[in-house]
Amino acid sequence: MSRSFFFSSIELKIYIQSINYSNTDHMEPIIGITMGDPAGVGPEIIIKSLLSEERGKSINPLVIGETTVLKKIAGHLKIDVKFRSFDNFESVVFEDNAIHVLEPYKGPLYYTWGKSNETCGDHSFNYVVEGTRLCMQNKIAALVTSPICKESWHLAGHKYDGHTGLLAKLTQTESYRMMFATDKLNVILVTTHLPLQEACSILSTESIVKTIELGYKELCSLKIKEPKIAVCGLNPHASENGLFGHEEKDTIIPAIEQARQKGIDVTGPYPSDTVFLQAINGHYDLVVALYHDQGLIPVKLLFFDTAVNMTVGLPIIRTSVDHGTAFDIAGKGIVNFRNLNCAINQAFKLTLSRNGF
Repeated sequence: MSRSFFFSSIELKIYIQSINYSNTDHMEPIIGITMGDPAGVGPEIIIKSLLSEERGKSINPLVIGETTVLKKIAGHLKIDVKFRSFDNFESVVFEDNAIHVLEPYKGPLYYTWGKSNETCGDHSFNYVVEGTRLCMQNKIAALVTSPICKESWHLAGHKYDGHTGLLAKLTQTESYRMMFATDKLNVILVTTHLPLQEACSILSTESIVKTIELGYKELCSLKIKEPKIAVCGLNPHASENGLFGHEEKDTIIPAIEQARQKGIDVTGPYPSDTVFLQAINGHYDLVVALYHDQGLIPVKLLFFDTAVNMTVGLPIIRTSVDHGTAFDIAGKGIVNFRNLNCAINQAFKLTLSRNGF
């Protein structure tokens, strides 16, 4: 039953021949890629990804960041690559065999690989602001975000819990969720970066219903017909008929019933120690997890290098890698860039879907 979000190379070729972005001179859609924290692994994975053969070539990637930072890591790793820099989007011209960089922010920047500081926080914050602005103005088709350091954002005075909250604020979106896509398991979260006790205490029937609806809508937009959705229980064994807690009876089951009344094929609550295996084996297209680690442990255990973080509910397309700044290996040349390839290709697939392909 579980269906992949991936398109064939033939489908991609047909799409490229059919789409035309009136606001550019290029047939290929422009995908914005924020550089992330300059002191993290973002610059390295971007260079490696954009030079790799396994990444699809049917887009024009535009890095939103700093050419000097990218040049430094390229030189350090002895990677021979040409960069083209632009101060504003209107001056961007793409050419073959180059990495194109939009530099929207000119504030002071100092950094040491693997260390947080306020200038890195300020720059990485403004990359996201600019990328979101370009998406909202339909100048780029989608936004792919590289890892940021929340501590650096806070040091710079940007008091957000990460990309998701900022993107919601910038796009004036009230209902949004984190969703993780792989070729075998898709998971959406009801709550995200909260202490576990707080996450459990704020669970409500309304928030679970909204999560189911947003997940269902995303699956449908990706051309998955009649998607099947499973909802996790909160307690061990999904409370086993009230033996281990009351949240299933009082909150989760009413949410499932309300969603089913809306025509959504959703069932549960299921014990979280078995439902993810059932999804991987094809019984469900999406699992609704009630808190962060409930959903992320199976995703990262099995698909750490390929899972894509998506923010559903936004008016723009946003995907991201499923890892952090990896300060411990920043600048060492050993980071795996495959996850960024997956995030870029997922953004392109979402672009296909939203353009009716």
